[in-house]
Amino acid sequence: MKKKLTGALMAAIITFTTAAIADDKQTMPVKAGVISQFSPEIQELFTKEMIGIQNAMMQIIPAITAGEWDRVAAFAEEMAMGHIMKQKLTPQQMEALHDGLPTGFK
Repeated sequence: MKKKLTGALMAAIITFTTAAIADDKQTMPVKAGVISQFSPEIQELFTKEMIGIQNAMMQIIPAITAGEWDRVAAFAEEMAMGHIMKQKLTPQQMEALHDGLPTGFK
């Protein structure tokens, strides 16, 4: 189980790191203007979701560097279980969000 989580986490870190340093604008984080097209409810949940992911990633990186794999696994599980949007958006809101986000973000 721990190896599965670590492998998935490493793939996520590589993906986030690549997106953060890429020059291609399609892989860059979503700009505020894109989010503003959604309803206030979706905007709020999206923002909370992204802040939660960012906070978890900021805790995971030092844990990886220190080789604290139990902490890494705990943070990864917390991220996997903490899908705010999946838990709170209606199917219609989820569809609107999916349709409105740029391809590079998805």
